[in-house]
Amino acid sequence: MTLHRQIPHVIVVGAGYAGLPCALRLARHEDVRVTLVSPDVRQELTCDLYRTLRTGKPYTFAFQKLLARRGVRFIESRVTNVDPANKLLELRGINQQALPYDALVVATGLRSVMPAIEGLEDLYQQNKENLSKRIFQFKKTSHVQELRTALARIGWKPESRESRDRFVVVLGAGSTGIEVAGELAYLRGNNKRCRIILLDEHPSMLKDFSPIARKLFRKDLNRLKIETVLGSPASRLSAEELHLQNGQVIPWDLLVLCTGAKRTTTWLSGLASAENQVGLAVDESFEIKAHPLHFAIGDVARYTINSAPLMNPLILPRRAQFAVQSGLYLADRIPLLFKNFPHQNHAAFRASDLGYLVTLGPHDGIGRLGPPASSRLAKWVSPFVHGASVDKLKNLVRVRYLLTLKREGYNPF
Repeated sequence: MTLHRQIPHVIVVGAGYAGLPCALRLARHEDVRVTLVSPDVRQELTCDLYRTLRTGKPYTFAFQKLLARRGVRFIESRVTNVDPANKLLELRGINQQALPYDALVVATGLRSVMPAIEGLEDLYQQNKENLSKRIFQFKKTSHVQELRTALARIGWKPESRESRDRFVVVLGAGSTGIEVAGELAYLRGNNKRCRIILLDEHPSMLKDFSPIARKLFRKDLNRLKIETVLGSPASRLSAEELHLQNGQVIPWDLLVLCTGAKRTTTWLSGLASAENQVGLAVDESFEIKAHPLHFAIGDVARYTINSAPLMNPLILPRRAQFAVQSGLYLADRIPLLFKNFPHQNHAAFRASDLGYLVTLGPHDGIGRLGPPASSRLAKWVSPFVHGASVDKLKNLVRVRYLLTLKREGYNPF
């Protein structure tokens, strides 16, 4: 009598920078079956959304058809519930049946939430029903296209006959907010009537860059006439004004929310620990704590590392390069688990920080090369790039990611 071994079924939820490379790498292993679940049939290269703001060109690619050639089953759906005890995944519209799995990989990213500003939620809901939208998130291509339409409506261009100043407030001075402000400056040129306010509750920007790089960055902001208001959170929003806790009042015509994401989606509540609402706490192998054979990678994973030589606990930064690295690492580890390989036989994950690039339009920007310095003295001599080369390097980063997918058997070119 011939015995047939059942091949373990691995489900990857989410087809972003972490999920898609993970599914493709898993498909290399003949001893696992792979299913990729996502509501989208195209991957948006969100790191290049700032380019879309400039050119209107979307940076996306379709992956559905070619996944089948790699042996990956694709289901276009949203997850509604997960039962980790019985290893069942419920999907919207799939005949109300639960999908069984042997291992689950969560790569959904984090859900955007409104900042806690009085009046923002109400104005945003009114804004959604209004053709003349004024409040925008900056998470996907459709948001960017809506913002481009609004900018044209208010006369955001190098030459304008507007009789008053137009204010675009960018809320959040992380890399996304900075890049949005830089593109806005490029689009308006020398039009002094178009004013950009970059706002953040934190008192400084790009803290892990060298002092020299940060000084050059501030000079670029001044030259581009990007006004910054730092160190005080926004407390209240009216139809025409944004009020800060320090009493300052900022007029606005358009508001762009670049404040990040802070909570996991509802269906993940069965996997999330009560004390952690900003991601799924995972161990050194990306396994969700207290849930064997359930993993989280990319932005949704709260991965704690020790920062040698200081040995202070840090959270792995939520950036695309680490999402890709975690996805490929996990795809090589999971098949070993079903072969009962000892845990120590698989090398621990080591993040490789290649650097951090922030553009200010096509001709300006700043970039840190390599990992952040571990001391104040080292920061002074840490290498960086400045100027138009930053935008060119970010273009190479996108090409590098696409080449990674090609090496995994998927050609997006």
